[in-house]
Amino acid sequence: MISAGLWLTIGATLIALAIGVWLAVQIIRQVARPIRALRDVVAAHADGSDDARADVLLGTHEVQQVARAFNVLADDRQRSTRRQAWDLRLHAATDEIATALTAAPTTDVNWRPACERLGTVLGMDSVLVYSWSDADGFAPLGGWASATYQGARLVVPQAVAEATRALDGPLTAANPAQMAATFPEGLVRAARREGVRAWTLRPLIVGDSVVGVASVWSTSDHCWEPEEIEAVDRFTFYAARTITEQRYVESLR
Repeated sequence: MISAGLWLTIGATLIALAIGVWLAVQIIRQVARPIRALRDVVAAHADGSDDARADVLLGTHEVQQVARAFNVLADDRQRSTRRQAWDLRLHAATDEIATALTAAPTTDVNWRPACERLGTVLGMDSVLVYSWSDADGFAPLGGWASATYQGARLVVPQAVAEATRALDGPLTAANPAQMAATFPEGLVRAARREGVRAWTLRPLIVGDSVVGVASVWSTSDHCWEPEEIEAVDRFTFYAARTITEQRYVESLR
């Protein structure tokens, strides 16, 4: 006959076993399962799913911290990848611009493809190019305006005295408030009249000489990224070289 003490021992053993099983289940839920989920997210990310993110609410505090750290790294990688792709796209666009400007630009038709390529890749509403000389001042060479832009083409010579500020260095504004703080008053008034909200004016420079100005603007606020400004500056380099070559050819006639 089984003694009471033996029954007590068996009962205690079963209780301990049940507690062990319960603890094992909790460990699986709190550690193993979240870790497997995190592993699956990491594998998906490695396979090219850049939008895959770990659930930061699963598992223990330590597992959640690892998930948060992974998400931060994934976000950084995604931003870097997108910025690199954007930079490559801008370089490809400016390479096309260099090709478009190989022909001597004598009319607006010659300049339009290059201006349109820059404007469309940047999402702008207008790109205009002006030549400059001490004798003749500003002269519009050509440009492009988006189909949605309803205003008149903003012509720099309308404010010649103040527009010459752009010959000393670039003027850039992301919104009307910045424009009011950095642009000459006459250009600010012209921008307000034409509905321009973001604008950059860049001098066209060859050596020590300024041969013109490029004007790029949008009717919406636009935060200029460094890569975008670099693309505009590459455009100004090609435009300045084209103007200089044209003047040289004309001087030989």
